[in-house]
This record gives sequence, structure tokens and C-alpha cells, in this order.
Amino acid sequence: MEDEQLYRGRFDRVGNRQLNSIRLFVSSTFTDTTEERNGLIDQVYPRLRDYCLAKYNVQFQYSDMRWGIQSTAANTHATVDMCLNELDTCCQLSMATNCIVLLSHRYGSRFSPAWIPEHIFHSFEKCLASNLEEKTHLSQMYRLDENFLEKRYFLRSIEDQEQWNESEKKLQNILRKAADLCYEQKLITKDERDEFHISVTAQEIYRALKNNKDKTRRMICFLREIHDIDQLDSKFQETENVIEIQQLLKNVKTDLRQALDPSDVYTYQVRWKDDNDRTKYLNRFFEEFYQAVKAQVDLHMKIYESKRDDKLYNQVLEHAIQSNLLAERFFSRPEIFEQIKAYLTSTTNEPCVLVGESGTGKSSIMAKIVNEIPKWCLQSNSVSVIVRFLGATPSSSDIRRPLMSIVEQICRIYHLDRPVSFDNVKETLEHMLQYIPKNEHLVLLLDSFDQLQISDLTDLSVWLPEKFPTNVKCILSTIAEIEMDNKTYRIYEQIKAIYKNELIEIQIKPFNEQIAQQAFQSWLEIDRRCLTPTQHEWIKPKFNLRHYVTPLFISLIYDQTLTWHSYDDTPDKAFLSIKNTRDAIGYLYNQLGIKHGQMLFRRAMRYVQLAGGLSELEIEDILSLDDEVLQSVFVHYLPPLGIFRLPSNLWIRIRNDMHKYLVEKDIDGIPCIYFYHRSFQYYQPMNVKQLILDSEEKEILERNRLAYFSNEYKSTFDMSYSSKLVKKYNLPSMIVSVNRCLTQQNPWNHSHYSLRRLHQLCININRYDFAHRFTIFDYDFLSTYLLCREFQMSDLLYDFSIGALDPNGELRFLLKQYEASTQILNQYPTNLSFELIYLLYSFIHQLPDLTFNLLAQCINHCPLRLLTDNERQQSLVELLLSDIIDLSIDAHRVFVLTSNDKLYVFSHQYYGLLRTGYFDISYKKRGGKERLVSFLCQYPCICCLSSNSSMIVLDCEAKQVTMQTSCGKLISFLDDEHVLLATAMNDTLEIWNCPKNCLVSTYEFPDDIIVNCTYRKPVIRVTLKRNEIVAYLTIDEDHQFESYRLMNERLPNVDREIFLNDHAEFCYSFEHSKATLILTVENKVGQLIINIDFDSPPISVVYLANSKSIAWLNRTSLMIFHPLYDEGIFQPFSIFNTDGNIEYDTIHDNAPAGDFEGQSYFLVGFCKHKGLIDVFEWRYLSEEQRHEYRQLVHLQLPISIDQCVFTAGWFDGITLYCSDKNSIYKYNATMLTYLHTSKSVVPSLSIDRIPKISSDQYLTFTDKDHYFQIMTLNPTTHTFQLCLLIHGIKLYQFSQNSSSILLVNRKNIVSVYSLKSSKLLWTTNEFEHRRLQIHSFQSSFLLVCLQTRQIFFIDGNSFAIQCLQQLPIECCLTTLASDNRLYGLSNDHDHLVELNLNNKNMRTISLISLNVVKIAQMYSVDNHLIFQTDDDQVFLWHRETEIMTQLESTGRLLIKNNLLILTSTDNRNIVIQDLKTKSRQTIQIDDEIVDFCIKNDESETYLFVICQDRLLRMYQVSNGKQILKLFIHKDVKPFIGILHDHLLLKVANHLCLIQILNKNTLPPK
Repeated sequence: MEDEQLYRGRFDRVGNRQLNSIRLFVSSTFTDTTEERNGLIDQVYPRLRDYCLAKYNVQFQYSDMRWGIQSTAANTHATVDMCLNELDTCCQLSMATNCIVLLSHRYGSRFSPAWIPEHIFHSFEKCLASNLEEKTHLSQMYRLDENFLEKRYFLRSIEDQEQWNESEKKLQNILRKAADLCYEQKLITKDERDEFHISVTAQEIYRALKNNKDKTRRMICFLREIHDIDQLDSKFQETENVIEIQQLLKNVKTDLRQALDPSDVYTYQVRWKDDNDRTKYLNRFFEEFYQAVKAQVDLHMKIYESKRDDKLYNQVLEHAIQSNLLAERFFSRPEIFEQIKAYLTSTTNEPCVLVGESGTGKSSIMAKIVNEIPKWCLQSNSVSVIVRFLGATPSSSDIRRPLMSIVEQICRIYHLDRPVSFDNVKETLEHMLQYIPKNEHLVLLLDSFDQLQISDLTDLSVWLPEKFPTNVKCILSTIAEIEMDNKTYRIYEQIKAIYKNELIEIQIKPFNEQIAQQAFQSWLEIDRRCLTPTQHEWIKPKFNLRHYVTPLFISLIYDQTLTWHSYDDTPDKAFLSIKNTRDAIGYLYNQLGIKHGQMLFRRAMRYVQLAGGLSELEIEDILSLDDEVLQSVFVHYLPPLGIFRLPSNLWIRIRNDMHKYLVEKDIDGIPCIYFYHRSFQYYQPMNVKQLILDSEEKEILERNRLAYFSNEYKSTFDMSYSSKLVKKYNLPSMIVSVNRCLTQQNPWNHSHYSLRRLHQLCININRYDFAHRFTIFDYDFLSTYLLCREFQMSDLLYDFSIGALDPNGELRFLLKQYEASTQILNQYPTNLSFELIYLLYSFIHQLPDLTFNLLAQCINHCPLRLLTDNERQQSLVELLLSDIIDLSIDAHRVFVLTSNDKLYVFSHQYYGLLRTGYFDISYKKRGGKERLVSFLCQYPCICCLSSNSSMIVLDCEAKQVTMQTSCGKLISFLDDEHVLLATAMNDTLEIWNCPKNCLVSTYEFPDDIIVNCTYRKPVIRVTLKRNEIVAYLTIDEDHQFESYRLMNERLPNVDREIFLNDHAEFCYSFEHSKATLILTVENKVGQLIINIDFDSPPISVVYLANSKSIAWLNRTSLMIFHPLYDEGIFQPFSIFNTDGNIEYDTIHDNAPAGDFEGQSYFLVGFCKHKGLIDVFEWRYLSEEQRHEYRQLVHLQLPISIDQCVFTAGWFDGITLYCSDKNSIYKYNATMLTYLHTSKSVVPSLSIDRIPKISSDQYLTFTDKDHYFQIMTLNPTTHTFQLCLLIHGIKLYQFSQNSSSILLVNRKNIVSVYSLKSSKLLWTTNEFEHRRLQIHSFQSSFLLVCLQTRQIFFIDGNSFAIQCLQQLPIECCLTTLASDNRLYGLSNDHDHLVELNLNNKNMRTISLISLNVVKIAQMYSVDNHLIFQTDDDQVFLWHRETEIMTQLESTGRLLIKNNLLILTSTDNRNIVIQDLKTKSRQTIQIDDEIVDFCIKNDESETYLFVICQDRLLRMYQVSNGKQILKLFIHKDVKPFIGILHDHLLLKVANHLCLIQILNKNTLPPK
């Protein structure tokens, strides 16, 4: 019945905390139980933790109060309360045992109470009236606090410890005396009297007994009696008030024995000074402790077992607990609840949404709705409420599981059958809602959409139900939008779009001043507290509307007042300065830092924040890895060095104090603690000093977090912070070896937990170079990253594109290799090691340690190295766009304009080719064929010129065309906003302000035409057609034209001018080799620098904008003219010379200045149709007064280059962006500061037919012209060498020693050639018109003539022909065995002829089994003959036993040494039989086999398979395991073979060469 009420949304019997652990509070005196406590930590608790986790999947935690109590707690007398509160928490939340008592001969410390109720204090004063001194001392030690409605007297704080010790001892005597007197006078009860005599340990024991009054078997007591106690010092026994204390101790032990089950009380007797007896006792104690706790755990966990596997019950319970927690501090908001009530009681079936900013109380409202709904309905029993607080519980972080559980809860409530399938959970839920009985009503509450994972927020329509029956109401709550990873997710807009304006919207706004004050007052009343008028004045400004007053903000403020006393009349300046939620969180953190220790608390919060959520175990582990945290905790005691970690209760206390701000959610498949409010998730202090400290500290924290998740942590601890502890524990040195007992991260091949590890290592992956070695330089990490299918290589490159620390260029070099392989790895992530080996192996002797180690890891995983380059694109990126007409570049972006009026913007600061903009430019066209033809870029403004003389201006940030006007020519941008153009009539210059879409100024040339116009800031040079006048204009600050000067003179032998700047022009002619420089002074020609000699007339002369220089290209050289005006140097210099003709079509410096601005200049020259590119660097050395230059790049690209731009960077070197009119290609031409060699090139062998591998040494094939070719492979240079080229060969046989080959041509002319010299050794036409079969016999050959049945022997030295024998019967097939026996199969397959070539003996053998089939092939292997039939049957005949065995049918057969390899008829399995060892291995292939080969080494045998999907697979034959599955090329043909440790594959019309590497012999660096 209780469960049914729970499912229907009645949570009144549910608590506010989830039970998910066994939590032990250990109560004992400290000094005399140190060995027991340390032994428990070292030996017992780890066993219990493992047991609870393994058997029940719950955490085991213990509270040891020796650590974590700050001095401030002692000074304010909060120690006892902290212990008791911790005990209460254990009793409340432990699923089994909650308290352990260890007692011996000590009773424990007795302290004066931290506070005394007012009525008791007054009774004490009354009883002490006759003793003024005692009464005065009592009054001086306590102060009245009126902030409690039941007033209390609080003990004053400690200021001077030495003085306090004397006063406190006196106070204790006074209090005990007063308590005794009051009790005698019946002014107080016995329990109240005992509070002033009792020790802290006794208080804990009696509190535990009280807490467990209605709970059985939750406590265990261990009593120790020491026989030789009199011989021990004071830490083992009491020395004051011995008689009284012994009686009190006896009472406690008696009470324990009476209250507890006898089986839960253990008594020990020991002689402490007897080492053997003490050791025996301790061993027994530890074992019985373990067994006792384990027994109670087993007993109580039975209660939970029936519910433990009921996922629905636990999910509903989680949300019920969350609902009760949120409703605790709810303050009524009538205006909102009236709207909600009106919606729920209406007839509409549309959903309702609560929208408000973070912290406005949406979740608390949803929680309160659960309680209020039954009150609003006349027939409350017919109403059910289903609530899900999304993201607040482990099972609600993604939307699929909550929706599935809602469906199951509906089925449970209304007794419906559970759906068979949840493939489409949205449809399933909508379908189940239709089955709710008409006389029943359901209210569905879905809170906090914004807390879902990002993948669920991308498109809400995929999962959010759209149709609701009339008896179902649905209320949603969310933030309007959130931003994650620089992307905005507009949640509310999506919801409105789904429900098409029929949505009922309720805005949840922040509190106004009145409501905030009312809420605050209501919470005070609930807690029976009040504040003084002065304290109210401190609070009042917080309610002012100048602040963003949310329920979260008010709750944070209220929580801080809980520690205020009425006598606190001096305000805390930090509190008064709180103005917003961030400030309130900072203040909360500071106060809790004082309580728990600033180092421990702040770092715990930071670790949770930095990791985006951590499990309890992860938090404890990471804090235990932080030396500074441990140093702040281990002040007075050290734990055992063998389990040197943070006591778990310290984190538990922090979580208890923060529990209302924390949630447990499922992250990577494990329950993790994270912040419930975004204000906590993104908290950062605004104090500049603290911000700097946090930034510095962040790297330390991240180092610890990353070390933990990479299993790379230290095993030492620095004790230099406390010489006292070093001395106390007699430590050998300041640096001690410790075992922190951290949880090892599962290896990468464990999918569940490796994903957790992966995600943690990916956080800020680019930021810390110390982490690179176990992320970006670690093969296992990279492989998991790509194979988990969450990420692609392009994602990794994106993360590393900005802000990656790379001190020496090694990272950049590696990222370039990743960039080159991105296209393949995005599609084939299993290729990772294969691609890296291909890219890195050539540099193996130069690679730094990290890259070298990565390469070694790759080789260990994939011992294959691709040698040929044809299988891989040589560009970093290739992107098809089609019909590119213009290409431009600036300091950050590459711009591409296509003929279909599309503009693409790419960022070249990212690896890959990251598209940051795409625009379909829409404008008013004057004709159907009008197209954009060119453009100018000054981001975000792009000015495009159309073929019908229009300028179209695009604003890339606004993503729209902002203006269109008539334009004949785009000249230049003057600045970020203004563009200079010539009108369509070419008679006027105009300046337009692009963002404002307005004409700024014009300059008209009446009755003339502008031929050319150049802008060199601040002067415009205009060449006019008539009278050949050149006009010079300037532009003032208001962008208005002003006439500067006019010129109409021309120099002789000059027909071209280049305007360099406002005082220099370069004049030249294509007919002459000499040029002139005109220098002007005050608008007049001041100087002519004539006869500047360039050796020969130019083919091309180009202005270089970056250096304000001239590039002069003639037939044999490329020269630079860099005028040095101040130095008066005006001589060109040559940067490139050739004996032949220079083939450049285009020269330019179209590249942003970048890293080399003012230092070096770069120039590119390329030949379009040949794909040839050269890049040069030059600079002027002012001290030496000379130019220095070098050629950086010489590339032969496999494309026809239409346009090219480039960038130059210190680490990335020269990066080229080329277009062939249809695609954009990105090439990395050089790494300027890293490698000094380029990747070695292995040429591919062109081949148009499927080849064969012969004698494991030769490659043979017949080309399309019928030439038979024999080639051998040089294993060092990886190149093929031609051995023989002969026309018209139909048969061939290599000699057994591979020194020669016998060939039979189409005319049956037999020849023998030397394979070393390629010379013809011998030939004969004796066998013309005969049907021959040929075999090699040692260095000689055998020929079998099937017509005459003769067997001929051809001597390999003399080439004499000898007829050895004649077969007794006609044979169709022959084969030669390894023991020199020739076998012939009769035509009728009934007989087999055996000729022993050693002694010439011949015999005939009867074959009964083969007379029903037609044999197509016969082979000899080891001691067997193999027969393959036309219908793919295979028979195995043992030569000694003459037993015939039929094997499975095969689609393909291969023989290698002693191995017989068969494929199944469906080509899905390969059977490998070792005929020598008689072993057999079947390997299943995951696709249809096309071809295969095998490599047999001494250590291992490997199988290589090409399948229908054209992927290469590699198998380890010994276990049938697939090692590799690789993409080689889309045009892989059905051929694979092995030659000299090289795999050969036919790809398109060439051979792909792959070297098989030896894993164990990696070349040295």
C-alpha cells in the first residue's frame, strides 16, 4: 500500500535524504585506542569497503573524529556538537551498522557545555546565590543569546588558551556543583543533571542508544580490559576523580550491555606490555570487528534486497526525496500558485511551462505542487502525480531513462502491461497516456529541462510528447536558454515551436522586496529564531531591488544568519558587501572553510567544479592525492603510511553541510556529486586577488585531477611542514613513502569506466602541457577517444587549435600529422596507428621522446607501415566546393567566392579547415546570368562585385546583405568600415560606409574615364584615359576627397607604372630590362633613379603589398626590388636563378604578416598547369646593409592550381591554401622551427593486371601488351627492380634455388633465363605443339609431356635434355613433392603414378575415392597430396598410409609451407591446417573474403585478408583474434601477397606497398 501511494505521488512518508551507504561512527577515547583505530584504518575498513561495494554496490564510510576539527571549532566550543551531529548523520543515513563503541579504562574528556538553556542557567544562578564568586564566574563565562525563541546562554570563545584552561577547570566544578544542587532541589531532571557530569564519549554512546531505540542491531560494542593497567601511563587510565569516573564508566558499560544484543558486545582481556599477547589480541579484535560489521550489514541489507533491483521503485524514491528536500524551505507565492491551480482545474489539455532564470525557485515550486495537488482536487484519490527533477538524480541526466520510467510508473499505477519496445519512447509515452482510465487524472511534472545533457537539448521535438488526453496535465520548467561550448540552446523557443502558441506560460520572476522579506521571516519562524533590530538592518539592503533577489540568493543569506547570536552587534564587512548570488556563494564558502578548513573545503569544491562532477570515491581519492590538503588535515596525527589517505568522514561532513546545493547525477554511468544550481557550477570570485590565486592554484588542482585519471600519481609525501610529527612518529626523513590506496582507473579497453576516464582527461585537454604525454601523445587514449564514437579527430584538433601550450614545437608537429590523417580517421578510427606510422616513421631518428614513444606504441599495436604515397592525399584537407572564382586571406580567415553566389569563410587558426561562415548571397539581379565575379574582404564586411556592375555588401556577423549599389570596380577598403570604388560609368570615385549603408563622398572626373586606380594610404592614384593624365587624391579624417597633384608627363621607354607610396613610383616596360624609380618631394618630381638593372626584360612585374616592394620575373630569374629610401639603396637582388626557363604563371605575397611582421617577407610563385609551387623568404639585414633570402618550399602538387594563398607561422611553417576551381586544398609545406628533413618518398609501381608472388621472392605479371615481367623488391629501398621482360609467355617455373627461370611461350619454345643477369641461358623448340607441365627440381627442371607420357630432365648447368621415364598411364595432372617424388593423376582419376626421382623407381597406386569427381588441381604438401575438384571439394591423401580424407568444400585454397588454408564456400571463414603438427584453427571473418595471404614467422603466424568492403584485416592465427582492420584505399583490388616482409596490394592501377615491421626491433632514435 505504501508503494502504491509512492507511485501516485504521495511522499509524506519519505525522508529527505537517500540511503546509499554504510556509515560508521567510531566512538572511543582517543589516546588509549590509537593502535586499534590505526589498525582498523589499515586492515579492516578497506576489507569492509570492498565487501560492501562488491556484494551490495553500496559505499562503506567511517567517521574518525581525530581529523578535520579546526581550531576555530575548539575555540568556539563547537567540537562536541560536531561529533554529535556527525553521529546523528550516521544514525540517520547508514543502511546498517551506524555506531561502534570502543571502551577500555578511560571514561573520556569532560567539557563545559557550549550552551545552556535559559531556565537551567537561571536555576544555577539561584542555587549559587550564596556564593557570589562562583555565580559571578558563571555569569562571566556565559552570554545570553536571544536569537532563539527558547533563549540560551552560550559559552564565551577562547582567546587565551592558557588562561582559559584554568577558568574552564574552575567552571566545570561550578557547573557540576550547581547541577547537583538543582537536582536535589528538583529544579532540573536527572538527565539534565547528568549533562554536566558526562564525558564526550559517554554523550556519544547515549545519543547513539537513543537514536537506535527503535532500530535493532545497529551498534556494536568492544570492551577491552588490560590486566597490567597499573604498569601503563596516563594515556591509558584516568588520574583525576578516579572513583567518580570509574563509577561513571561502569554505568556506561552496564547500560551498553543491557541495551545491545549480547552478540553485539565483545569483551577482550590483554596484557598490554606482553608484545605477543597484545599482537594476538589485536589480530583477534580486527577479525571479529570485520565479521561483526559484516554480519550486521548482511542482516540489514536483506531489507533492501527486495527493492534494490526494482529500478522503478528506486527512481521514484529518488525524486520523492528530492521533492521533499526542495519543499522544506519553500515560501508560498500565491500569485504563481493561483495560475498553476487555474491551469490544473481547467479543461485544456495543452501543457504549461514555468520559465525563469536560474535560482528563481522553479524546482521548489514544482516540489510544492506535488503536495498541493491533492488539496486542489475534489476527488484527490483519483489524482496521481508523476514528477521528475531532470538532472538531479543519477538516472535523470539523459531524457530517455526518465521517459521510460514514467511509462513504467503509469503502467504500475493503472495496472497496464509494460510496452515490449521503447525504440521510440516519445510515441510509447503518448500511446500509454491514452490508456489512463477516464475517471482518473494524471499530472506530469518535468522540472529543469536545462539540466539535461546537451544532446537532448539539440532538438526537443525528438522526445517531448506533443499530445495529451483531457485527463492528463503536464507542467514543464526551464531556463529560457543556456550556453554551452560557445553554442546557445534556446529551450523555451523550441517548446513554443512544438506547441504552436497554445502553450500556457507562467513567468517565474525574482522576489520583489516585500516577498523576499516575507520569505525570510517565514524561515525564521520555522526554525524558531529571531534577529535583533540591528541585525535586521544588516539584512534589509539585501532585499532591495537593486539586487537580483532570487530564492537561492535569499536562502544563502538566511543560512548565514543561523550562526548569529543576539550579542553579535558588530557587522561582518564581508557579509555587508554581498550584492548578488555570486557574493553570497563566496561568503558561504568562506564560512564553511573556517569550519572545515579553508584548504580542504575550497579544494573539494574546486575539484567538483573543475571535473564537472565526481563520485564520492573520486573526490576522496583526489583529495588524498593533494599533499597540501593532507598537510592541512594531518596536524596532530598521521594515519598508517600503508593507507595514507583523507579520512572519508571529512568529505562526508562537507557534503552534509552542502547537501541542499548538491545533487547526485549519472555521469559516464556512475553516480556523481555535482552542483544543483548553475550559480555554483560557474562560480568564480570577483575579488581580483582571490581570482589570481585561484588561477595559479587551478594548475595544481588540474595536475592532481589529471594525474588521478591517468594513473600517474606519486607514492611519496612531504613531511617538511611538521617537524613535530616527524619526531612524534620517528620518521626516517622528511619525504616518506606512502600508499594512498587510490582506486586504479580501469584500462582503456574496459568500455564503461574508460569512458569516464576519457571524459575527465578531455577536460581542458589543450591547456596543460604536463598532461599531453598521457593524452595527445598516448596511443591508448587516442584510440579510445576515436573508437568511443563520441569524438572524431577533427574534434581533438578543434580543442587544440587555440591556447595549447607548446614550448618546443613538438605538439604542433604532431597535430599536423593528425590534421593530415583527419579525413581518414574521422571515418575509420581503427586506422589510427597505421596512419601515424605512415606519417612519423620517416622521421624516426629525429623524433623527440614523446613522439618517439607514441610511434613505438603504434608499432606495437600495428606492425604495418604504409610506404607508397598514392594511397593518401598529400593535402592536409580537401574540400569540394565547385566553380571557385576568387580566393582571399586575412590574419584569421580564408574567404572563398563561388560562381553560384556563395561565400565560404574558413578560420586558418584552427587545424583542419574550420568553416566559420557560409552565405548564400541574395541580391537584385539585372539579368538571369548575372554572377559575382570578385570581392574585397574587411571582416565582417565583404564587398562583392557582380558581372552587371553592382556592389553587394555582406555583413558576416549579421549574416545578411546590407546594401547594393552601382559599381564598376572595387578598389580598396580604406579602414574597417569604408570602401573605395569606381562607379559603373568609370568617371567617378565614391566612398561608402558599409555598416551604415550610406554614401560618404564622391569625386567626379567630368568627360573622362578612369583607366586605373590604386590606393596607398593616404593617397589615391588615378590614371585617366584622355590626355593620359594621372591624378593624385588624398582622403581626410572625414573621408572626403582632396586633390593632391596632377601629372601628364611620361618617361621614355616606360609604358607601365606601379604606385609604391605617396612619394615613389616604379616605372618599367616589358621591352626593357631597366626600370626607373620616381621620387617626389612636395608634390613635385624630386629625383629620378634611372637604369635600375634587372638583367633582362620581365615576363611579369608584381607589387608586393606586405613589403611595399617589386617582384620582377624574367625567363631565368626572380628578382626583388626593395627600395631603401633612408639608406639610398635602390638595387634589385635575385632570389632564384635557373639555367632553364622559369615556369611561374603567378607571383604574389598574398599572406597575412603574422608572426614575422617587420622581420621577414614571403613570396610564392606557382605554375598553374604543372601544380608547381615555390615559396621564398627574404629580409633586410640593416646592420650589414644587405638582403638575405632562401627558398623554403618546392612542391609538386597533384592538382592544377588556379589560385593560391598562404600563411607563415613560427611553429606551423608555411601553410598553403590552393584552389583548382572546384576544391580547396590545404598543404603544410614546411615546419619552420622543427624538422630539417622531409618525409621519404617511395614510388608506386604501375600495374594494370593482377600479379602473382612466386617463390616468395618475385613479383610476376603479364601486362596489357602481353609482356611477361619479373620483378624483385629491394627490402632496403622498398623499390622494385625489373629482372626480366619477355613477350608472349604462357608457362613459367622458377628453379628451387631461384637463380633461373624456365619459360614456355605461346609457340611452346622452352627457354631458361638467368635471374641475376637477365640473360638467356638456353632455348629449344623441341617441345613445339606439346601439352606440357613443368616443375623445378633442385637447380634443374622437369617437363612432363601429357601426350607422350614422357618425363624429361633438363640439367640446370649443361641444359642437356634427358628422358627419365614414361608414365605407364595417361595423366592429366602432375605435382612434385618435397622429397623428390613426382606424382601423376590418371585421366580417369582411378590411379596415381609415383616416380621416385632419387632412384627412378615407379609404382601405380589405386585411388577409389576420386573416381566420382573431376579433379581440377593437385598439390603436394609435407606428406600429403591435395586434390581440389571443379565443384570446390577438397580431398587430402596421406602418402604413407594412402588414406584419403574429404575436407570441407572451399571457395579458395592456399598452400604455404606446411599449411593448408581453405575458405568456406560462403567466404566467411578461413580454416588453417598445419599438416605437420596436425593442428587446425578456424577464423571467422566479419565480411565476405575477396583475397588473403599468410605470413609464417618463427614466433607467430599472421593472416591478412581483403574483404568485400575493401578493408584490410590482420589476424593472429594462434588465437583467431583480429588485430587490425584498416582502410587502405577505396580502389583496393582483389589481390594481396607478401614479398620480403612487405604486403603487396593492388590499388587502382598501381601496387601499394606496406612494410611488415618487427615489433621487437624498433630502430633507435
